[in-house]
Amino acid sequence: MQIAAVSNSDKFSEYILPSQIIAPSASAVTGLQMQGHTLYYNGNPVHAVPITEALILFLAWLSERKPCVLIGHNFKQFDCPRIIRALETCNLTNTISDSVQGIVDTLPLYRKLFPSLISHKQEFLVSEILHEQYVAHNAEEDVKTLQGLITNTNPTDNVLVRHSTTVSSMIDLEMYKFENESEL
Repeated sequence: MQIAAVSNSDKFSEYILPSQIIAPSASAVTGLQMQGHTLYYNGNPVHAVPITEALILFLAWLSERKPCVLIGHNFKQFDCPRIIRALETCNLTNTISDSVQGIVDTLPLYRKLFPSLISHKQEFLVSEILHEQYVAHNAEEDVKTLQGLITNTNPTDNVLVRHSTTVSSMIDLEMYKFENESEL
């Protein structure tokens, strides 16, 4: 219901009109609710667009920064599959490779860099490393805070590469899982 990215001081953020009813448990985590045709964040109406429009805007934003690498926390398991499925639904899957060279998941990266921490959730890392609190599960806040974590911990290019994958391999994996869901 929200897609966001940050590159230095440039940011992208769009709320997306949901295609199905928002579960109360999801609303409790994200603060997002739908009332009528309006999306609300923590009780305040927000401008939201259909998924295809949000993805086209996101791809245009990425194109202005190409070549780029998408970096996210728990990205391979959570965000990336959802982005790829949305791109596939909107017939836009082939366009992301035009701008994005790779994908880095910081969850295994921080597990490797900080093995003694009791948790590697982004909120915990932010608290322990940056000594800050933030509004987790808001895409814009999540990406800004992750940028701060990466800047503060400054992983080397070799470390980033070891925790990366190609866009095409993620697309192939998600399409394989999608095509074989009924068999799993």
